[in-house]
Amino acid sequence: SLLDGLAEAISKLDLDLAHSIISVAEARFIYNLLKLRIEELCSSYEVSLLFHLYKTELAIHNHEGNYNDADKSFQKCMDYSQYVSIEEYLELRNMYSVSLCDGKNFKKAIEI
Repeated sequence: SLLDGLAEAISKLDLDLAHSIISVAEARFIYNLLKLRIEELCSSYEVSLLFHLYKTELAIHNHEGNYNDADKSFQKCMDYSQYVSIEEYLELRNMYSVSLCDGKNFKKAIEI
């Protein structure tokens, strides 16, 4: 289905970014295209896809060193965290704590 294809695209983008296969600028461009499509297609029964979309946005912000927007992405993810597995939720929290450490916000990183 279309949503499965979009989920696969997010996963591939996330992996490519994690392994530095694409530049941050390329990742941002692809993310923006996916975001437009996913947000208009998703409804209450497919909200886990929004979690993954915003988690990828968080990864992009981390690579850009954009820690204020990383916080916003984390908050968006938290809105949908009840729809994903505990492992995915913990991976998000770990990713966000790394971002906080990179931004020298150690107290909040410890809390997370």
